[in-house]
Amino acid sequence: MNWKTALNWLLDRLSETSTWRGIVLTLTGVGIYIDPQRAATITAAGLAIVGVINIFRKGSPTKDEVAKALAAKQDK
Repeated sequence: MNWKTALNWLLDRLSETSTWRGIVLTLTGVGIYIDPQRAATITAAGLAIVGVINIFRKGSPTKDEVAKALAAKQDK
């Protein structure tokens, strides 16, 4: 797995609410107390940060886009 694939995987996981809840629960499990209001704030902030990153992140091409690009390449 190259770094770009790993980064895309990580950003996809960080864009899930369950990931942020899991992070908060893990911190709580190791003894760091986080009150529910702060946990909600952390989750919202994390999702907002990933949302901003996704605005600038180039999306993966769709199957149709890949097929068109391959067809165009074969036509040359």
